[in-house]
Amino acid sequence: MNEIINQREQLMHDIETILDGNFYECPESDKQDVIRKLCDAVVTNFPINNNKNEDIYMQSNNFNKS
Repeated sequence: MNEIINQREQLMHDIETILDGNFYECPESDKQDVIRKLCDAVVTNFPINNNKNEDIYMQSNNFNKS
């Protein structure tokens, strides 16, 4: 299970890195909104547990790291 969690975390980090590297001229708020939506889709489609509340918490708190 930890490997899946690590892979999911890496995927979300890669999403952020790709967008930062390719859309540097976009307003930061727009870019962060797209990153959040893509990471939410990752969490929704690749759940790590049976407790949806925990995954919802991760969606809203895990990927606004700078």
